[in-house]
Amino acid sequence: PCRDGNTSAVPHNWHGRLPLPMVWFGLHVGEMVVVNGIGNAPCPLHPDRKRSLSLKPSGEWACSACGKGDLVGFVMRRYRWTFAEAVHHLVGVRQC
Repeated sequence: PCRDGNTSAVPHNWHGRLPLPMVWFGLHVGEMVVVNGIGNAPCPLHPDRKRSLSLKPSGEWACSACGKGDLVGFVMRRYRWTFAEAVHHLVGVRQC
């Protein structure tokens, strides 16, 4: 996202415009395997050889080393973005 000083506003109805979490994770998290609706992959937030990242269809993620959160929180941590930057990225809205 671009930084123009106006990154605090999120798009109207942003929550309803988020992508399906498992689709987003499938495209952005390598080596994901889904079994019985639960995704499992090496965690891209830290060096991981054990596939410690689990992903639920609701968008909840958990890693034994990194913690847990939702889709927006994952994007914030992975790219070191603000909440508004992550939402803009997920709903496909340019900030500037």
